[in-house]
Amino acid sequence: MALLAQAFEGVRIAIGALRTNLLRTILTTLGVVVGIFVVVIMGWLLQGLDKAMNDTISLFGNDVIYIDKFDWSGQVRWSEMRNRKDITMKQAEELQSLMTTPQTIAPMARQQGETVKKEGNKVTDIIIIGTTSSYAAMLGDAVTSGRFLSPVEDHYRQNTAVIGYALALSLFPREDPLGKTIKIKGRSFTVVGTLKKRATFIFKDVDNELYMPLRSFLSIYGSSTSLTIGLKAGSEERLADVRSEAMGVMRNVRNIAPDKKSDFGMNEAQQFRDQIATFRLTVWAAGIGLTALSFIVGVIGIVNIMYVAVTERTKEIGVRKALGAPRRSILFQFLVEAATLCLLGAVVALALSSIVMISVTSLFEWASFLPSFVPLHLLATATLVSLFVGVVAGFLPALRASKMDPVTALRFD
Repeated sequence: MALLAQAFEGVRIAIGALRTNLLRTILTTLGVVVGIFVVVIMGWLLQGLDKAMNDTISLFGNDVIYIDKFDWSGQVRWSEMRNRKDITMKQAEELQSLMTTPQTIAPMARQQGETVKKEGNKVTDIIIIGTTSSYAAMLGDAVTSGRFLSPVEDHYRQNTAVIGYALALSLFPREDPLGKTIKIKGRSFTVVGTLKKRATFIFKDVDNELYMPLRSFLSIYGSSTSLTIGLKAGSEERLADVRSEAMGVMRNVRNIAPDKKSDFGMNEAQQFRDQIATFRLTVWAAGIGLTALSFIVGVIGIVNIMYVAVTERTKEIGVRKALGAPRRSILFQFLVEAATLCLLGAVVALALSSIVMISVTSLFEWASFLPSFVPLHLLATATLVSLFVGVVAGFLPALRASKMDPVTALRFD
């Protein structure tokens, strides 16, 4: 209880001293304010970025491998990938007949920048994806109304389509799209299903996708299009088995000699996670550098103001010591004052951070992936960091005050 009373007394004295020298206090805490502000904003951005990244990765599927002409990791030269042979429909069918480990296999082809029309209304820059009914397993519960493509539509090359959330709103703003007719490259397609909103901050175009039977797609865009083959393992634990079998079977299908390297990419969500980890590390390094610089400035300022405070209150220290105040009491008082100074800086920084967060998430639609408040773990981190900085910065001045000779202190003028 005595220690708690000393703490409250120290806070009261500290606030009084800070109010007496308000301008000096503001300038001194500026480094702490900037440091805490950077820590909180950086943590806020990274938390939102993590969510956006995880949402984006979930679109590709955590248990899905995509065999493609191109390697998505960015570790293979473009010139090398461009010269690879296309993945054909025949190869996709042969791979599907030979593999046993995947839960689902779905070949697909993609065309970007297309136009979809409906009774004079048209939407541009649409992504057309040709695939089979098996791809429904990779979409999960994304179909919100109607259904996905059927095996009959696959086989007979029927002109049906499943459209994304944004495309549905653009083409049919005030009516149900199901059963309606749209036109692609002059051909009429019947809408049989719509997808839920799936766009993320990183991958916005996903809501402007349109799915049609693969054979219909190839009849429009040509059979020379290189395919991507999706292999759904069923669980992340089975990925290694599917990856191993797919590598061997695909090399055999494409007649690749044992001494030659593969001329296709095996792409999966882990590649994106690795790139994300590198990006996060870069952001953290930059943020920590800025934070450290701000705190160094803040610590120097707090040490300076605490030495000034000790000098200004030398007689007070002498009186307290003459009346029997122990060294630890004097030491504790000045440590509390330094910590209070830093906590005030943290309060200001958290207030500014909250204003920034609320403003950004309220004014900008693209910021929906960011939290609109200071996360609790960042609040706790800011509080602990400010206390630590205060104790470190105030220790030497407090130690000097506690070691003062009472007689010398009382004679100080």
